[in-house]
Amino acid sequence: MELLEFAVEKALELGASYAEARYEEKSGTHLAMKNGSPEGMDIEADRGIGIRVLANGGMGFASTNVLTRESVAEAVKRAVKLAKAASQVRNEPIEFSEEDFHRVSYKVKMKKDFRDISPEEKLEILRKIEEEVKATGVNVPMRYLMYSDQLWKKVFVNSEGAYVKSKNPARFRCLQPRRLRERPDGAGALRPEGILGRF
Repeated sequence: MELLEFAVEKALELGASYAEARYEEKSGTHLAMKNGSPEGMDIEADRGIGIRVLANGGMGFASTNVLTRESVAEAVKRAVKLAKAASQVRNEPIEFSEEDFHRVSYKVKMKKDFRDISPEEKLEILRKIEEEVKATGVNVPMRYLMYSDQLWKKVFVNSEGAYVKSKNPARFRCLQPRRLRERPDGAGALRPEGILGRF
């Protein structure tokens, strides 16, 4: 990615002895159900670039979600400035070990792409869990169910020649029940019972 290479080169120009830039893009959906009633759906779409540098033995980091050369250049300047300031308060400079760097690209394949699954089908997953909880016969007066899927895209480059590109999907479902527990005085109290069912 051109902006990442630009960020690394800019950091070296400003006095960094090492620089790395990482692009991350995250997209997905989130659904929730409370006591059997849908709470709505959120669509997530975030992306940005993070820059980490080593300068004068100090380390600095800055990021931006505005993907222009101007914004990336400003983020690099902040990272280098922070690194140089950090070096002034360190007793010893930060030093990295000598490593071999590589260029790789990989992705995790999905058996079924969750982007092709309709919101109604995803909500049906929560409905089935709701019915299973009710079928246990346990008194769970407050049930909060959540479904989430995300697709992470990442690109990493550094001043030592490393390049890593990846695409990773993730899907979660969880149940946060609150069960009614009896106190010694006979009164009841709602207590959280934990989170179950992540996949």
